Amino acid sequence: MQDGDILYGGRWEREKRLLGFSGAQLTAALARRWRFPDSIVRALETAEDPVAAVPFCRLGGIVHVAMLLAEIGLEEPKSPADTIASLREEIKRALPLDSDWLAEHLPPVADFVDVSVR
Repeated sequence: MQDGDILYGGRWEREKRLLGFSGAQLTAALARRWRFPDSIVRALETAEDPVAAVPFCRLGGIVHVAMLLAEIGLEEPKSPADTIASLREEIKRALPLDSDWLAEHLPPVADFVDVSVR
């Protein structure tokens, strides 16, 4: 999805272009090597594009949404409703996510990442 010049999930494309693999692929490979449960490995393998995975991996969809929520609005803060509206409709339908409920319960995007130094 595009909002101005920002492509949400673009981080995965940049990683693949620059490194030849994405952070999700690397994390899945490490999880496999460390003998994590197959369900977690599959979630990490499919997190980049869970809607394309056959069969659909619900946990991969959840990881996907969590990663996007951490990315959305960090450069330009958004309201919870605008943040939820930024998610792809396909992933909201696949999980299924209630946009109104999420917008009402989503904490401010600024609270997603703590970059304070102690």
